[in-house]
Amino acid sequence: MLAVLLVMAAVILAETSALFAREFFKTKEQRTEQRVEREMQKPPPDPIDEGFENIMRYAVNGKTRFERE
Repeated sequence: MLAVLLVMAAVILAETSALFAREFFKTKEQRTEQRVEREMQKPPPDPIDEGFENIMRYAVNGKTRFERE
């Protein structure tokens, strides 16, 4: 009777460990997929900010006209 209980406890422990490992130790592919999904859910950058940054980085012949000569 005791042996049967120990075997059942071992089986339950093994199943619980497998479920825990599957849930909390994600594979590299799953982590990458989750990261990609998070990045896709982020709002796109504001086009006005992006345009302003492009204007501020504009250079002619390697000079931005902000340098002191």
